[in-house]
Amino acid sequence: MLSGDKPWNAEQKSYCQHALYGPSKGLDQIRDYYRIVTENLIREKSNKVRDTYQLDAVRNVGNLSHSIVVARIFNIPIKENGGVGTVTARQLYDAMAAVFAYTFLDIDPAKTQQLKVAAKTATTILQNLITPAVEAVKSERFHMLKDIIGINADES
Repeated sequence: MLSGDKPWNAEQKSYCQHALYGPSKGLDQIRDYYRIVTENLIREKSNKVRDTYQLDAVRNVGNLSHSIVVARIFNIPIKENGGVGTVTARQLYDAMAAVFAYTFLDIDPAKTQQLKVAAKTATTILQNLITPAVEAVKSERFHMLKDIIGINADES
């Protein structure tokens, strides 16, 4: 969708840019939510060893924070923190990373098939997670999500 150079891809890029940067104070809200999620993950994933704490910042905080924020924005239920979702934040991250790798990092012909298979599996997982959220927006059950993406925003 966003990786091509055709006019349709430019329209999609523009639409996504407006959805992310258009709402007033939208970036501040996302930044604040990232801070809250990051602080919670640091507290949760830190291990005390004698007088110091150890933490794998990339695996346990950086990667998971993105999937938790995406799950919150798109109303994807995840199992973390007592949630009733079908996937964990780690599984959601792995699926998103597989699609990203196939879309943007597929430069080695020897690994193309492996990336394609992983991306196909990940796409099916993401489709099963995102379809109910999209259907809910279409049926107007989630007004908050419509406000986030600018559907209910007035043009002023």
